[in-house]
Amino acid sequence: MLSFFNLVNAIDILWTRRYNFAFDKWAWGDIDILTGDLIVAGESDVDSNPVFVLIRYNRDGDTVWTRVFDSPYLDWLHGCAVDRAGNVIIAGSMTSGGGVVKYDRDGNLCWYRRVYPRQTNYFSGVASDESLNIYVAGGRGSNAQLMKLSPAGESLWLKVYDFGYPLEDIVSLYYSTDGYIVGAGDVAVGGGQFDCLSIKWNAIGDVSWFRILHVKPQDEARDITADSEGNLYITGDGWEEWGQGIVQPDSFVTARYQPDGTLDWVRVDGLSHFSWGEGIGFDPSGQLLVAGGCYDSILNESSGAILCYSLDGTLQWHWTYRQENWNCWFTDIVIAEPGVCYVIGEVANASYDSSDFLVLKLRYPVGIAEGRPAEVPGGDISPATLVRAGAALRFSVGCAGDYRLVVRDVSGQERLVYAGCLPAGENRISLPSLPAGVYFLDLAGAGTHSRSRLVMVR
Repeated sequence: MLSFFNLVNAIDILWTRRYNFAFDKWAWGDIDILTGDLIVAGESDVDSNPVFVLIRYNRDGDTVWTRVFDSPYLDWLHGCAVDRAGNVIIAGSMTSGGGVVKYDRDGNLCWYRRVYPRQTNYFSGVASDESLNIYVAGGRGSNAQLMKLSPAGESLWLKVYDFGYPLEDIVSLYYSTDGYIVGAGDVAVGGGQFDCLSIKWNAIGDVSWFRILHVKPQDEARDITADSEGNLYITGDGWEEWGQGIVQPDSFVTARYQPDGTLDWVRVDGLSHFSWGEGIGFDPSGQLLVAGGCYDSILNESSGAILCYSLDGTLQWHWTYRQENWNCWFTDIVIAEPGVCYVIGEVANASYDSSDFLVLKLRYPVGIAEGRPAEVPGGDISPATLVRAGAALRFSVGCAGDYRLVVRDVSGQERLVYAGCLPAGENRISLPSLPAGVYFLDLAGAGTHSRSRLVMVR
């Protein structure tokens, strides 16, 4: 059989940026797929007046432009997205009304909309489709809502949903490749407690299904994503009772739903006294990255944290980050390419009364960590560490003979790695220079044929 590779190399920090405007907090990010630039959107308080702050970084971490949006109202930011043309969409609230703001790629303000200001109304999740239409979701009164706008900001429809709970909220949206809109948030279940909410809508806003997830006394979903097969992944936090009615977030909570809403798995992981998840990203190599934070109540110190899962929910590795004498935590994660991501968050002083936006570009291990028998018994490729092109591949064969080792990319193009006689037992062969990506590895010979499902090489 073939086993998959478990990569355990340390995180490489490619660059770090801090941005100070005023009292900076709650930042999110997204990628411009045409240029690879990163957009960071955050909220900053200026003399108790909250404003939106936008920063555009290129791949090297250089600041392309910055913008500040300050409407005549109080502006609270809750999310951002970049459409396929590079336009930036911000979702939030403007003094009780839902707020939507659009900038073009060059940082020019296109328009902003304040929606239904006569009642408690806000938007948190935001996404766009292939036609550049905009979807925003959040809360309206005690119910959840989803709104679709044209690229010009015209309201196409707005729907309000009552799932039967005293309070319902949507905090994150994702437009999946199959044309569905998916969202995550929470619902009040009584006694001051909440459970995670996951929703799937069709293109006209009809609910295909919704699911409630209860893990601990209080659970909150914070972000949602989907893979190319339509499986949904949510992350958030579970809060535990600490006596006398006190609850604290002590665990990352991550779950996977099949396209029809069937719950596949739930994972609950804590890294410190208090831990929580904020952002989730799907890496095409077959990994999930969850970003959040952890807090040590004894030292009064906070750190950013990343957890990496395989698609079956196995925790592969975790990583924490803290700048010396500064507290930090992550609020979002954006996958740039297999093995490269951006994490966005905050960095604060020891007393937590001064904070800046924080952005890190990271290179992280990519690989397959799930072991599974091949379809045809044969040679055995044992766990190894593959980091960069030219790394040695360790594998074993049961008997000596002539073997052929071929690597194929997802399009089916083949490259011969080795052809010749191999002795029984362990062998080592260097991989050729290959770009980052997903590969299949075939080993045939001596009457056997084995295949790995996925091999990542970078």
